[in-house]
Amino acid sequence: MYALVPTIPGPVTDVSTQFKDGYIDCGDMVTTSWQFDGKAFTPIPAEITPVTTVVIPQITSRQFFIAMARAGYITNAEALAAAQTGAIPASVQTVINTLPADQQLDYSITWAKMNTVVRTDAFINAYATAQGLTSDQVDQFFINAATI
Repeated sequence: MYALVPTIPGPVTDVSTQFKDGYIDCGDMVTTSWQFDGKAFTPIPAEITPVTTVVIPQITSRQFFIAMARAGYITNAEALAAAQTGAIPASVQTVINTLPADQQLDYSITWAKMNTVVRTDAFINAYATAQGLTSDQVDQFFINAATI
């Protein structure tokens, strides 16, 4: 089998047998989809299909409370109290306390009455920052929570 190469590769000892009319003898093992780097033939790597992460835009409060407890951000007792009464867990209250006064009331009421949790909500980002989480980690949290 012969392969077309754009230039004569490296030191060719016998032009008549190794390289002729732009082709080089590549042996029987080489097939289409191989490449020549000037020294050797190797298979061309298959294209790597990028993995796309599906971002979950929102989850239910039930999913959120359970996921928060499973991830260790709040205790099981805090998750149950949040679900039953809208109680605010200590780690959440700590973040709320860092907000401007007018936002503290807003987020306290929002926490107590939320039915869904939106991934892009400013408070979710503030909480994630306080916990040292990256955007990818928050996305993964929402992906995991959506399976609950």
